[in-house]
Amino acid sequence: MHIHCPSLPDFSLSSLFHIKAKRKTNYACRLAGLALVMTKNNRERHEVVQDFMLANDTATLACEVPVYLYRREVGRFQFLKDLGLDFEEGITGHIDVIQIRYGYIHLLDFKPQAAKEKYAMAQLFLYALALSLRTGIWLRNFVCGWFDDKDYFEFRPADIVLKLEKIDKGEMRKYIPPF
Repeated sequence: MHIHCPSLPDFSLSSLFHIKAKRKTNYACRLAGLALVMTKNNRERHEVVQDFMLANDTATLACEVPVYLYRREVGRFQFLKDLGLDFEEGITGHIDVIQIRYGYIHLLDFKPQAAKEKYAMAQLFLYALALSLRTGIWLRNFVCGWFDDKDYFEFRPADIVLKLEKIDKGEMRKYIPPF
């Protein structure tokens, strides 16, 4: 994934707000491992992993999906303003992999050395927010994760909003999954 936003500072939601992604076992790691065997050099990694997942994983629907947020959309969330984030030009990027699993939309990012990644949560959160706003699908229906051939980390972007933003009772259903 790629964020194009000249004013985007390096920030980590996990370190600022003590929100932790869960380390899990996931088939994406195995698929990445198989795909990486076919790469000739490091520059090909993303494309090869994405193509391999698209061709060999029935949960994978799309790769390199463009997303964007307008400045006014980012401004709806006070906690993003409180971070001092001023997206003068908005945000654009590409989601590496979109999957449907267990009734949820999974947004995945292939990150070599995933265990050392500091900013994937912030990046994926913004992309989930963008896709939610573009499609009208409530944020509660999204799960985000980053992975490599060894590790997989996952979080729910709605949990970030619920923890950091004041939500009206009428809006809560957009963030809390039904049981």
